[in-house]
Amino acid sequence: MLSYTAIRNIARVIAFYPLKSVLRSVHIFQQLVYLMMQSSLLKLVFGNIFTTITLIGVLLFPNVFTYQFQNSAPENKQGICPGYRLYYNQTGKCYPSGRQGPCGNLMELTFIPGNYEIGECQCITIGDPQGGWARPTVYWPDTQQCYLLFDQGPCEEGQWIVMRRGSPTCEKIPCPSLYRNQAESLTEWERILKLKFIFSCGGKCYSTLTQATCCEGKLAVFTSDSFDPKCQSEDERIRFGGGGGGSADNSCGDNKEPDEFGGCEKNSNI
Repeated sequence: MLSYTAIRNIARVIAFYPLKSVLRSVHIFQQLVYLMMQSSLLKLVFGNIFTTITLIGVLLFPNVFTYQFQNSAPENKQGICPGYRLYYNQTGKCYPSGRQGPCGNLMELTFIPGNYEIGECQCITIGDPQGGWARPTVYWPDTQQCYLLFDQGPCEEGQWIVMRRGSPTCEKIPCPSLYRNQAESLTEWERILKLKFIFSCGGKCYSTLTQATCCEGKLAVFTSDSFDPKCQSEDERIRFGGGGGGSADNSCGDNKEPDEFGGCEKNSNI
């Protein structure tokens, strides 16, 4: 049992504390008792000084205890977001699934594996997400954003992002004039959405959707499941936004080739 002195002190605190805060603290104290029953704290009886101090702390600092309970019980967030929305822990708000929301550049909010209520930020897929032709994006921890592979991104002037041993890093561009011409000829969104871009392999530069280092009849491409270029034939081609592959014979004429949007462009074999 609590001592007479302890009961008297608690009564004094309640007497001088706003009624609204006391009622709010009663609910919090009920949660505290529940947690005590679910753990080894069951051994602590009401005569223990720990309980007395805790009760007074709840009454004096309800906001602190409320914060602790809210942040120690993430399961209570389940189901609070209406429709196709996801809860984002860092902001404590709900956002539409598959949108940028609170995420950084070239990122989208998607559910975490095994939980369709809580969201996390991931790099978007530019192209076919099912392993088809795509423009690779990589996550840069220092800025908490995603960038295009073989693009300057957060690197210094004259450098671009490459993958080395499974991690993105900055590296000197082996063909600065070609890269600069590519960047200057496109708007920002054209540069992002275009599946034809300059990349390096073995210290040399090539262009995707051309033969590059591939054997005759094959094109150098990147897919959404790899950071390395692959060689695929024309009939394996999956155009961005095209919804599938198909034959793509060259009817553009001399020194021209089909582009990824179904039109023609100047042959850019390097």
